[in-house]
Amino acid sequence: MVSPGAGYYRLSLGDSMVGYALLQVDTLARTDTSPPLVLLQHRLEIASGTAPAIRRYEVVTSAWLTTDLRLWRAETFRGDPRGVAQWSLRVEGDTLRTLITAQGDTFRTALRLDTIPVPVEAIPLWVATYGRPRPGRAVSLPAIDLATLARRQVTWTATAESTFSVPDSVMKLAPRSYRVVTTDTVRAWRLSGTDRSVQVHEWVDERGFPLRWWTGGGLTLTRDAFEPTLEAFRRLADTLTGHSRLLPPPDVDAAVLKARLPHEHTLRLAGAEYPPLEAAGPTQRFDGDTVTTFEPNSWRGQQAFRPLEPLPMQNTRFVPDLMPEPLLSPDDTALTNQAFAIRGSSLNAREAAIDVQAWVHANIALRDPAASVGARPAGAVLASRTGSPEEIAVLTVALARRIGLPARLAGGLLLTGRGVRVHSWAELFVGDWLPVDPTQSSFTASPSHIRLVTGGTGGWTDLFPLAGALVGTGADPVELP
Repeated sequence: MVSPGAGYYRLSLGDSMVGYALLQVDTLARTDTSPPLVLLQHRLEIASGTAPAIRRYEVVTSAWLTTDLRLWRAETFRGDPRGVAQWSLRVEGDTLRTLITAQGDTFRTALRLDTIPVPVEAIPLWVATYGRPRPGRAVSLPAIDLATLARRQVTWTATAESTFSVPDSVMKLAPRSYRVVTTDTVRAWRLSGTDRSVQVHEWVDERGFPLRWWTGGGLTLTRDAFEPTLEAFRRLADTLTGHSRLLPPPDVDAAVLKARLPHEHTLRLAGAEYPPLEAAGPTQRFDGDTVTTFEPNSWRGQQAFRPLEPLPMQNTRFVPDLMPEPLLSPDDTALTNQAFAIRGSSLNAREAAIDVQAWVHANIALRDPAASVGARPAGAVLASRTGSPEEIAVLTVALARRIGLPARLAGGLLLTGRGVRVHSWAELFVGDWLPVDPTQSSFTASPSHIRLVTGGTGGWTDLFPLAGALVGTGADPVELP
């Protein structure tokens, strides 16, 4: 049985608080229009910069779930200094209908489902309720990320079991000073998994509430009493006196995106934690927390390419990378027609990848990244022939998947003559994952692209919760030799 409750969390970068999170669970009785439901609400707020230039980033999701914790309906609000994006989802039979609102425009998509997914935000609750966690046990579920609309198969493995004392009530002694009055002793399991190529760990209690969540990028969520958590965030985000260790990401303009740095790079990403196979590729290698990037036509890049099956690829390993998603406009026939027109009669994956990349580069103009929330679906980007870096990457992935070419989003750092920026691009499978960035060139992405996540964009609200200090520019995480 799911138990109602709430949890408050400090979001810390190293030893410094940079935001907070709230998780609420409630149960709803059957009505004339709905079955018995579980309501799961999640809020993440981040503050960056120093007053009076404090910037706030916010992602709020509300999910109405069936009693087996699968999606029935959901709403998401995402806000940052560039603007606001919202979307709502509803499962109707075997169809997922999505309504997206971004910068005053509204877009609709419909997606046929072979199975009803569990929201990523509800997986700890599902594991505690149905997964019977114990050390060594693994759980794999079809999931949808309500914050990004990405679909994927999520696997968590229980790696340890312990008990924790968590604050239950506190007493205020003085301004900014609290004393814990009572604590709860709870049983919990440590779950470990890979989320968009990043290693993630969390301790989850018997009710499905995380006690602590952390990544190799230095970001930690720790459960605490709500009074000190909210008071500390209000001080942090105060528009007159607030100060956050986290600095806002530098804006990337068109001139920066056109500037290629065609050289090899070796960098140390302090705190990076990536499974070797997830971080590797024909242009990037990890050794511990040191990443090396190089041109795909170098000898190291060429040795990664292998013979391929013809299009459309059928290998089960590519199921997640061929899957339709709401942002990929799965029901847009104009996008489907354009994809097959680009491919022509060729069934060669390498030729198709080059053609898709070249067509997007030649036909889709770059919108000002600082003035776009990057949430329009691929069909809208194709129709307008313009897009932000995130939107152009989404369109590239959509065109490739339509013709059976495995494709995924990538987000991370872009090294430029003006410093390190966060950025989005795409990766297409042509024997290995080849990075392509139509905002820069008609060929492959340059070695100045440092991939930190896959299956997600470089939009800051997407990238920061996983990469932490690696994109928190105030933490000075990138060390050039």
